[in-house]
Amino acid sequence: SQAPPAVGAAGAAAATAGHTQGIASAEVATSVFELRGPMLRVFSRTVACLAKLGRDAALLFRADEFVLHGADDGHSTAMQFAFRRKFFHATRNASSGSSEARVVIQARALLVALRGSQNRAGQIDSLLLFLSGAGLASSEPRLVLEFTARFGGKVRHRVPLLDDQPFLPGEPNAGPHAAALAPGLLSRVLDHCAPPMRGGGVGGGGGGCEEVTLAAVHGEGLRVQSHDLLSGATASASSGARGPQVNRTEVLVQRSDLEVCNLDGEGGEVTFAGRGLRDFAKACDSFSRDLETAGLLDGSPLLELRFGSSSRSVVCRLAARVDSNLRAPSDFAAVLMIATRDLQGEEGGDLAATAATQGPSATQPMAATRRAQPRQ
Repeated sequence: SQAPPAVGAAGAAAATAGHTQGIASAEVATSVFELRGPMLRVFSRTVACLAKLGRDAALLFRADEFVLHGADDGHSTAMQFAFRRKFFHATRNASSGSSEARVVIQARALLVALRGSQNRAGQIDSLLLFLSGAGLASSEPRLVLEFTARFGGKVRHRVPLLDDQPFLPGEPNAGPHAAALAPGLLSRVLDHCAPPMRGGGVGGGGGGCEEVTLAAVHGEGLRVQSHDLLSGATASASSGARGPQVNRTEVLVQRSDLEVCNLDGEGGEVTFAGRGLRDFAKACDSFSRDLETAGLLDGSPLLELRFGSSSRSVVCRLAARVDSNLRAPSDFAAVLMIATRDLQGEEGGDLAATAATQGPSATQPMAATRRAQPRQ
C-alpha cells in the first residue's frame, strides 16, 4: 500500500520542491528560479523593455537573485532589473557552490523564447529559469526556460549564449535635482513630447523627435521639452536657424503633480535621448499593478528622476511612497540611466563611468572606459 498524498502546507511545500528538484543536479550550473502568475508577467515585460533598448542582454545568476542588464548599441543608455527572493515562487541553489555566473544572450532571442513557449504550452502555470551545461565537458552552456502548463504539459527552450563580455556599468553619479511622479504620468508626458512616430516615420518626415530636455523650473515644477531634429534640419537649410531649436514641444509638470520635488538648485537642465525613458516608464506603469498585488510595493508606485548638468547622467528608479518618504522595493529593482550631452556638443556622456546599478545588487564598473556614440 502507498502512503496518502501530503495535504495542507506540507503538500504545498512538497509540490514546490518537486518543480525545482525535477531537474538533474548535473544539468544545473546555477541557481534555479521559479516564477508563477503575476511575477511571470512582470518578468516578460522587463525582457520586452530590454529588447527594445538594445541587441544584447547580460544575465547575472546569484544565490537568491537574478539580474537583467541591457544597454543600447552606443552604451549611452543602460537599464537594469533585479529580481530577489520574494519575487520568485521558489529557488534552488546550485550544487556547485558558485557564487555568481555572468552570461550574455541576444535580448530578442530571450523575448521570442518567452512568448513562443507560452503560446505552445497553452495556459502556463510556472517557469523555471536556470543555466545548464556550464560545468559539463560534453554540453555547451545554454540558458534554459522550462514552462509547465496547468494540465501537466512542458515546453523547454534552450537559448544559446554569446561570447561577448557583459557590459556591467558602475554606480551612477545622480544629480542634485530630484522629482518623483507616477509612471503613467511620465509616460503620457513623454508620449506627448516625444511620440514614437510622427508623420509616418523617418521616410515620411516624422519620427525625428529623439532629444528630450529636462529642466528644473524654480517655484513651478519640471519642464519637459522635445526637439524635432529632422524637421529642424530641413527648416534650417532655408532659414539659417539651428535645427534642434526650430520645432519644439513643451510640457510643464507642476509641483502639485509631483509626489517628491527638489528642483530649486542651480544647473537643472539636461538633454538626452528620450526613447529609453519613454519605454521604461511604460513598462513600469504596466507591471507596477502586479507588483502591488504581490505585496512587493509598500505604497503607490513612483518613478524617481535625478539629474543635474554637472552629473552627465539622468537616473530613473522605481520606488514607492511610504509615509512621505521614497523607498525602493527590497525584492525588485528597476533602474534606468541615460548619459546626457549638451545640445550644441558633438559627443555623448561617458556611460561606462557613471551607469546605473541598484542597491545591494550594484555591479562593479568596467575596467576600460567606453565613450557613448553621438546622437545624430
